[in-house]
Amino acid sequence: MSIKKTLTLKNAPANWAALAVYSVVGFFLAPFVLHRLGEEQYGLYYLVFSFLGYYSVLDLGMESSTEKYVASYYATGDEEGLNCLIALVVVALVCVGAMYLGSIFRLSPAFLRAVRRRQGK
Repeated sequence: MSIKKTLTLKNAPANWAALAVYSVVGFFLAPFVLHRLGEEQYGLYYLVFSFLGYYSVLDLGMESSTEKYVASYYATGDEEGLNCLIALVVVALVCVGAMYLGSIFRLSPAFLRAVRRRQGK
């Protein structure tokens, strides 16, 4: 038997088992998390995880371009360029997310106050 067939016969059942475990855990974990967080916080939690799940669709080539530039800067030893690239991407994402989080997702003012209070603002 070829190595491809052997790997397929091992990996396919493992992938199906992982999907089954993930589904069962998600089914029983959802009510627990909902009870612990409350409706609004659970909604935000679910929204964030849904967005992360669709990230590969929304990637728009950012992952491959980041890999290219990181590899290029790393190979040439340009640590300053590498640090600047990473810092710019992180700062841009955080700023955009922080400015529009409340308005995009229609979070209640009480929830936003509670979050800001926990952050020490």
